[in-house]
Amino acid sequence: MSGEPPAGAPGTAALDVAEDGTWRPAPAPRAPENAPAPAAPQEPRTVPAGAVVAALGAVPPPEPTGDERVDAALGRLVELAGLPVGDHVEIFEEVHRGLQDVLASVDQQTPVPRPPGPGIVPPRPGHAHRSGA
Repeated sequence: MSGEPPAGAPGTAALDVAEDGTWRPAPAPRAPENAPAPAAPQEPRTVPAGAVVAALGAVPPPEPTGDERVDAALGRLVELAGLPVGDHVEIFEEVHRGLQDVLASVDQQTPVPRPPGPGIVPPRPGHAHRSGA
């Protein structure tokens, strides 16, 4: 190890070697003296939520999932379009809680036997499985 960054490593052009031999970020280049002053920051604009809905159009409801509880939870997301962004957190938390409840109830249910996949023949009742040996 030579104490130098690998050739072609990202960011090596902006490094300097300090007196102790370590690599340090190079100082930022100075702006020319005749450069224009940076623009003053603009005040944030407040846009009414209804204006966003009018500009984007109505938000379509989510596609059905096949589970009424999941569909009900996801259906709440449609309400976001008419609310200020600050109120979105409450809706997201409610949807998240609802989906967590659905998942927790699925974990507690008895699993339903699924049919075998393609190419898999289920064993016939009363027949012992024969191995190739």
